[in-house]
Amino acid sequence: NGTTFAEKIILWKKAQPEKIDFPATAWSTSPDGNKIAFSQNNLVKILNINSGLLGELEGGEIIKLIELPKGFTVNKIDFSPNSKTILINSEISGKTQYWLYSLDWSKPLKLPTNLIGIKFNQNDNEIYGFNHSEIFLIDSQNLLTKKIWSAGKNLTDILVDGNKIYLIDGKTLKILDLSKNLIINLEEVTSDNYHLTEIIASNLLLIDNTKKTMSIVDLTRRKKTLNLEAKAIDILNDHSILFYNDWEIFIYDFNKDAPELITRMGEMILAASWHPKGRHLFFSTQQAIKVIELDNRELRNIIDIVQDKNVSALRFNRFGDILYFNSETGVEKIKLQ
Repeated sequence: NGTTFAEKIILWKKAQPEKIDFPATAWSTSPDGNKIAFSQNNLVKILNINSGLLGELEGGEIIKLIELPKGFTVNKIDFSPNSKTILINSEISGKTQYWLYSLDWSKPLKLPTNLIGIKFNQNDNEIYGFNHSEIFLIDSQNLLTKKIWSAGKNLTDILVDGNKIYLIDGKTLKILDLSKNLIINLEEVTSDNYHLTEIIASNLLLIDNTKKTMSIVDLTRRKKTLNLEAKAIDILNDHSILFYNDWEIFIYDFNKDAPELITRMGEMILAASWHPKGRHLFFSTQQAIKVIELDNRELRNIIDIVQDKNVSALRFNRFGDILYFNSETGVEKIKLQ
């Protein structure tokens, strides 16, 4: 009930964050929920966030340090579907350079430089790269590239899902079926800066980080494409997502017709994350980390649990008793229970 919840929040407020490392720039959570990869200049660090259950050691320790050559700055980090390999997007003198690193390697491998983008297959650990007119399969052992498609005019992004490659060519969203060697025009996109982000429950998510907009394309074609204001998403399960813009947080169950508004704030929302045990939503503003209880009541209490500036990323361990976050102070963790 509401009283019990409030008592728990008061207990949570008494906990003090524990600093793990200096502030991070890029931040990515592994699909298995056990690791966070974050960056500082030319360094990438892997943080163990195990729950401490089933004989695991409790998280909070840096378990890997990957150092790129000096002068490189890490822009983005992506985990492979099996959580054992990361793809590092870095930059030096205005030029992009990708690196591949497996958690059992001693150092990262430098990937081919003639590509404008590189991504994992969503269903396995194959690596695909592309330039403005061609798509390649990259061998992760010897880094040889094999051209698998050549017909594009202005490729800007791809997303590989099994035998299908979704791609944006100019302003047209297309599907390339590798098993049939067939390409189909799906629809026109509404932004020049869209990136193909995820496929969830036969819905393709495209996000424009510049305009902070998102399109949700129903690949079964039963629903019209939704165009929404959004700057980030958090996957809740195999049919639902949480997404937010600067002022609002929504949950969208793809079995329903439209997203549900959870809260609207008068101060900017920086990050949001769903608690693993459900019914509690944590989010951050420029001054604090807050929690909101989600139930059937019209009144939803919002309470500050940590006073910290500009928390840009939030992630729970699998059990939900420890929250990891990145702020102006640094990479930190706080025990919630």
